Amino acid sequence: MADVTMTTPMQGPEFVSPRTVAELLDVNKRTILNMARDGRLAHIRLGAVIRIPAFEVERLREEARKSAP
Repeated sequence: MADVTMTTPMQGPEFVSPRTVAELLDVNKRTILNMARDGRLAHIRLGAVIRIPAFEVERLREEARKSAP
């Protein structure tokens, strides 16, 4: 079997899993899924798989920073 290597470095994921978002924001994964279901969090669904755009994660982080005392 041939070895397959990438010729250009990846810039990073453009979409992340609800689990990753939950870990980054230190909240429960269910919270992220509820936010997606309620329309408070942009997301895409591919069958049963949900992915959240990286820009949404940054938006949530910024909101958390602004609301922190």
